[in-house]
Formats: sequence, structure tokens, C-alpha cells
Amino acid sequence: MRSTFRSIVLMTVIVVSVWGIVSLSGSPYVESQEPFRLENYAQITPENLSEVTQIYQLSPTAEDTGITYSPIFSSNFQWFAYSHGSKLKLINIRDWRYHLQAESCSGDLVFDYHSQHLISACSYEIHRWELSGDFRRFSFETGTPPSEELTSPMDVQVFRGNEEIVTVYGARGGIKRWAYDGELIEETDYGFGPDLPTVQNSVLSPNGDLHVYVLMDAPNRGGSSLHMRQVSPFEIIADLTFLDIVDAESVFIGAVAVDITSTVVVNLDVNREGEIIVFVSGIGTRGTYFMHDINIVTTIEYSAPDVLAVGTGSGEIYIMQAQQSYPTLYRLEGHTARITDLAFAPGRGALVSTSEDGTVRFWGIAE
Repeated sequence: MRSTFRSIVLMTVIVVSVWGIVSLSGSPYVESQEPFRLENYAQITPENLSEVTQIYQLSPTAEDTGITYSPIFSSNFQWFAYSHGSKLKLINIRDWRYHLQAESCSGDLVFDYHSQHLISACSYEIHRWELSGDFRRFSFETGTPPSEELTSPMDVQVFRGNEEIVTVYGARGGIKRWAYDGELIEETDYGFGPDLPTVQNSVLSPNGDLHVYVLMDAPNRGGSSLHMRQVSPFEIIADLTFLDIVDAESVFIGAVAVDITSTVVVNLDVNREGEIIVFVSGIGTRGTYFMHDINIVTTIEYSAPDVLAVGTGSGEIYIMQAQQSYPTLYRLEGHTARITDLAFAPGRGALVSTSEDGTVRFWGIAE
């Protein structure tokens, strides 16, 4: 798998220097008093990107402070959760009411496969909330990651149905697998830093079986490199620097996203002068690379069939048809500060964005 992946990744390179940009801004949005129904909105596809507009907004209350981040939908599409500062917020989409607003370390969030639990990973603990009754919380301590340097988990996912929880870490790098009752099943220390390269970004695929991380190794290898490891059995799938692909002295990897099909999307800063979006589509099949002129990319999200959303430091969001030679960028305007996270509603017509402006915004197409 490793050799096949590398040979095909190097096969297709597309550089784009001219993009058309279409603004999709509108009048300032005021939160509706009536809950909106996502089933009333069409699926976002490459053919209808020009019709996407803001359809709903969650604004901070007087008690809310800090930024919003980690938006996520449950697989049964009943629940939506996000973090606001140190507060975890859970909404029932069917009546659009808050069912949980918990002051705690809310960290990264994930729902289990059967939408029975919401899991949050913090610096020292993992919290598992029951999505019924009084929303009882079960917590267990995670201790430190498998290294001497304490860092918070960078990502958390449910693995092997509802049998395990997986957390991954930055700095020295590492991975832990937990049973639902808090028993530690396995931990692996990647052994990087402090005098060696360090892990600066670490994400899991939605099904928890693929770990993708960015290794900061400047100046020895000209910036940073991308690494992919299978979670269990634990083995390396690919190590990529992209230097030979983009013909550059240095490549620094920024945002990284992995979708349910194990499509890996990364943002590259080439020679600190320009940026490239890299697609590694369906690991082991093909890669597509193209130049873009969006400055300060903060987060990216990919959704089949071939729709890419890019968040920026200025608060703008760009959506486009992915893996196309000369894609048109459609700009979504509304946020007033840096975009922290993006998420597509699974199988539904919505994109959700969180920001340092403290709002959560939903984007879609009315049928």
C-alpha cells in the first residue's frame, strides 16, 4: 500500500494561477425565532455552489465568552454540538433547543456511531455524555499523553463501532486507545522533540482508523512533512514532504482535513510566498494539486462529491468545486473574525462555520 500510494500521489499535478471569485454576501442576518429545518435545504453540490447563502445563526448570549469551535452533527441528525469558550453546547435539531450547556473543559468533540453519547477530550480527562434522560456524564482521567511534555489531545474519534475511543497528541506525538469504561488499551509514543522534529497538527479520520499528522522539521527538511499511519494494526502508510512536487526550497503545512472516505486535504505555504491546496483522494488512488491565492487559510473541510470549503483569518469562507483545473471561488461573508472550524452536515444540505466572533453560522440552499 505504501509504495502504490507514493507513486500515484506524484502522478497528477495541476497548478492554477487564475481564479474567478464570486461574492455571496447578503444583508446582515438576524437569528430567527422559529427553528429552521435542514431537511428543507438542498444538498450542496459542485453544480449549485452559487446558490449557497446564510440560512441560520447562533449568536452569543450575555453569559457567553470566547470563541466558538468544534462544530459537529450526530449521524442520526438529531443532535448538533459545539464549543463556546470553555462551555460545551448541545442542541436538539428537531426542536432547536439547547439540551446541554456545560461549563467544563470542552475540547474536541465527537458523537458515537449510534448517536447515544457525545464525547469531549480535554487535557486531563475524557468526558462521555449520555444523550438521554438527564444527560449524565461519565469521565475518566487520561493522565499525560505518551510523552514527558503535557499537551491536550488534538483530536478524538470513536473507533471500531462503539468499542473504543482514540486520542492523538502533538509535541512529541502519540496516540492512545481507550475502552468506553476508561481502561487504556494501547498507547504509542512517536518519540519526537524537543531536540527533534515536533508534531504541530494531528487529526484522525471520522472512523478513527487513520491518523494524519504534520511534522515540523525546519530547517533540516525544508519546512514540514505529512505523515499517515493506520491506527490498528499500527503501521505507516505514507510520509510526504511535497518538496519534489512543488519544486520549492521550503513547504510549510497548515490546515489538514480528512473526510469519511479517507480523502486527505492539506494547505501548503510554498517558500512563504504562496499557497497550494493538496488533495490526496482516496488513499492509494490519486492526488491533485492546484495553486490558489487565498491568504491566511485557517481551516479546510472537504465533502464528497468534490466540494471544498476554506476558512480564512479575515472571517471569509470560500467554497469551490474541488479537484478542478480552474475552479470558481464563491465567497461567503458574514463572520467578522477568524474562522476556527468548518463542518458539513452529513448527507444534508448545510455547511456550518465557527469563528472568533463568537457566532455559529449555517449555510445552505433553500429548495
